[in-house]
Amino acid sequence: GHLSLEIAVRIVCGISEALVAVHAHDIIHRDIKPDNIFLVEGREQYSDWVRLMDFGIARVMSPGATQVTSDGSRLGSMPWIAPEQIELDGPELDLRGDIYGTCSVLYEALTGQPPFGTDSVAKIVARKTKSETPPSMRTIRPEIPEALDSVVLCALARDRNLRYATMTEFAQALQDAMS
Repeated sequence: GHLSLEIAVRIVCGISEALVAVHAHDIIHRDIKPDNIFLVEGREQYSDWVRLMDFGIARVMSPGATQVTSDGSRLGSMPWIAPEQIELDGPELDLRGDIYGTCSVLYEALTGQPPFGTDSVAKIVARKTKSETPPSMRTIRPEIPEALDSVVLCALARDRNLRYATMTEFAQALQDAMS
């Protein structure tokens, strides 16, 4: 199933607030996925309501920093990672991968499926590395506002240079789309 627009956006605003703080310390999470997001009942502020967990493959963003995990991979969890995390010889990873992961979670929360489905890893890799963007959320759920769909598709661009530059910029676009 899927979540209501209000709840899904509220969760993603909480993730965004957490990642703004993480990125301010030059850290990228690299594994944003539903299993790493915990919700706390009875809280009003997004930052009090949403907890981002599991920084096991997080890395410091600095020139020459190791881009791979101890087992030699760059991967997070396939349905939610950015295309550039798939290629071992790809560009240095940066915070735009976390924006992609956050928006993948939003896409799934609103449609009930990750942006490129839940098929085999090989099929997901092919779609992520060959497609420009996933299908519009409105093809799955027509009541999603066009402005919100546009924000999500921008944040899920295959070319990270076409995504929002910062989590703050993404969060502002998300809030603007919902107002």
